[in-house]
Amino acid sequence: WESCYEPLRDANGERAGAIVLSIDITKRKLSERERDRSLVEERAARRVAESARRRSELLADASRVLATSFDQEATLLAMAHLVVPAIADCCVVDLADVEGGRVVVVVHRDREQEAKVFAVGRRAKRGPGSPIGRLLAGAAPNYRRDVDPSYWKNTFEADELEMVVNDLGFRSIISVPMRERGNVVG
Repeated sequence: WESCYEPLRDANGERAGAIVLSIDITKRKLSERERDRSLVEERAARRVAESARRRSELLADASRVLATSFDQEATLLAMAHLVVPAIADCCVVDLADVEGGRVVVVVHRDREQEAKVFAVGRRAKRGPGSPIGRLLAGAAPNYRRDVDPSYWKNTFEADELEMVVNDLGFRSIISVPMRERGNVVG
């Protein structure tokens, strides 16, 4: 109910009573709630549609990149440039080799950081207990939204750990094995 009160006065201006007007606004309130719920649903649907559009564009761009070059490192570099900054701040690509793997591509949103990331990446541990080693051995994709600094201890030496966490700001990670004909190649 929505109500309005107005004092009723006599000829001397003294309060003699009140006039109360009340209106049932149930239908209006239900309509407003339905409108608000519809707006929330519409915004959510738009976000989903926009996300799907961006994924489709990224996949289409990736298909074009994959179809344009037979040079593996040039293709990987072009793919990394699609990922940064579309969905990541940094992309590091390791290729598997007899020594356990090597960094071949680094793309960072801040071009000045790329050399630092490349240098640190080259020194990263790739043994069986390290995240990179497990990935190159065929581990499942890994996504961590909030990486605790201890996560990096199996990858970097203590003196590099502070730089990785603080200077480079690696706080989350998505790592995915690259497969070719069922074999992990990077």
